Amino acid sequence: MPSSFEKLRDSVLRFAHVTKRKLDANFMRRERDELVHQLGEHLLALIERGELAEPAQVKDLLRDIRGIDEQREHRLREAAVIERELGGVEPLKS
Repeated sequence: MPSSFEKLRDSVLRFAHVTKRKLDANFMRRERDELVHQLGEHLLALIERGELAEPAQVKDLLRDIRGIDEQREHRLREAAVIERELGGVEPLKS
């Protein structure tokens, strides 16, 4: 019959094995997410250059992405104008 120490050790080892596998799965998920992101960026570039037709299933997503890109560019232009008017902006001191 295993001692209390052996039971505890076995329990800790099982927990460590489960935790390791869950961590591995999370790292794999992050790696997958990054690859999907890269795939999306690549496909978006192909569509924007006209090298790939816009699939009907993603037209709404493409519209939303383009809208965000336009808003972002507008904000950057606004920031550049304000910076020029102020002669540059010093970072906030914490």
